[in-house]
Amino acid sequence: MAAAFDSQTKFVTDPNIRGYINRLAQKVVRNSDAQVAFTVKVIDSPNVRTFALPGGFLYVDKGLIMEVDSEAELAGLMAHEIAHVAARHATRLATRKYTWNVISIPLTYIAGPAALGAKQIGLNGGLPQIQFTTTSQQQYAGQTYSQIGANSWLPSKEYSN
Repeated sequence: MAAAFDSQTKFVTDPNIRGYINRLAQKVVRNSDAQVAFTVKVIDSPNVRTFALPGGFLYVDKGLIMEVDSEAELAGLMAHEIAHVAARHATRLATRKYTWNVISIPLTYIAGPAALGAKQIGLNGGLPQIQFTTTSQQQYAGQTYSQIGANSWLPSKEYSN
């Protein structure tokens, strides 16, 4: 997934920016529950976002770096995404979808056309998935900030804009 994304994305090449963002992210990772190594990349984009992919891939848009008011704010946004990976939210959701697809095959034969219609219009677990992702958001928010607090680590304001 990350390789496909990387092949279509333009990244910042400045070693100072890349190094700074990587050091900050790795500090957050060390103080998290993450059990995977993280690869951090800065996207050459004016967008204001950061996101992570399963397996420990964290992406930060250059626009976000320019927009935040402090290093602490940037670290908090990255911690939010790191917590998603640490809690394995994306892999759990994928597992649920796969399990539903496997279970739904025999149900289709038993229930006939009604089951096929329900599957096609999205009654195959759409609402539980929405609830699951909302729960994920609430869970990792508490997990991220409690981890930072438990480790008594907060980024300095040294790099404030």
